[in-house]
Amino acid sequence: MLGLGSAATPFGLKAMEELQKLKDLRKAFDKIDDEWWSVKDELSYVKDDLKSLKSELRELQYGMEDEIGGATTDEERDELGNKYGKELEEVQSKIRETIANIEKLTKKKEALRDKVDEASNKLYEYENKLGYHAHSGGKLTKYA
Repeated sequence: MLGLGSAATPFGLKAMEELQKLKDLRKAFDKIDDEWWSVKDELSYVKDDLKSLKSELRELQYGMEDEIGGATTDEERDELGNKYGKELEEVQSKIRETIANIEKLTKKKEALRDKVDEASNKLYEYENKLGYHAHSGGKLTKYA
């Protein structure tokens, strides 16, 4: 019978269903885990952006102090103050937006971590129930 052995028996069909459920649990875990890593990476990039913006702000402040300090008239100082004031406000606004984005991503990462833990536990429990361990790529290995 085409070498199917006991695959077409009720026991074989049940075993195939359980293996499929195990593969589905692995896929669900991998999807959530991949999303967590993606958010973690994005958070890292956004934190780097914040460092760059803070550095830009410091450079702007030092440049402003030097230029305004070298101004010879009140009119010149006022003009430079207005120029730098606008630039400073733009950078400070970007910093506020970046901090808000960091807070949002941090919350998302924490929520995903809980989902990863939950999916991992479900997968682990089902693997133990069946005596299998699902490796990356969905390959299943029976415990010896």
